[in-house]
Amino acid sequence: TVDDSDDLAYARSTASMFTDSFLVDFIPIALLVGLCGLTVVIVTARGERLARERARFAAAAAHELRTPLAGLQLYGDMLAEQLGDPERQRDYARRVAVEAARLGRVVGNVLGVSQLERGTLAARVETVDVVAAVREAVERAEPALVRAGAAVTIDAPPVPGVDIALL
Repeated sequence: TVDDSDDLAYARSTASMFTDSFLVDFIPIALLVGLCGLTVVIVTARGERLARERARFAAAAAHELRTPLAGLQLYGDMLAEQLGDPERQRDYARRVAVEAARLGRVVGNVLGVSQLERGTLAARVETVDVVAAVREAVERAEPALVRAGAAVTIDAPPVPGVDIALL
């Protein structure tokens, strides 16, 4: 008879050693692969969220650009075609200037967002007259309000300037 118990014990010992070695190597690698997969999922989800935010921003920026452009076109056409009250042409020209300034601010804000993304944005604090800002907004909306048959009167007490951060 052949006694192979020593060979069988050696084979079992070697197999056990390979199994232990495999688990010791496999578990950390599997965890690392799982962590890498999770990282890819998180980065992809963040990229998709940023893409949705950029799309919403682009839509909002387009809307904000259309508003002063419509005012510029309206008052520019009124001046060019000598429409409306001739005595108000100076007012129409002033409104063109106001809408052009508003358009400039919107473009500046869009550029500010771009700078914010690049990390090169600098803000400055400026004191603003809130009542004057409200009056300016109402003046911009006045033609549409008049056409709708509405009137707005501002009765506001003087308000101390408010510090705001401007980009």
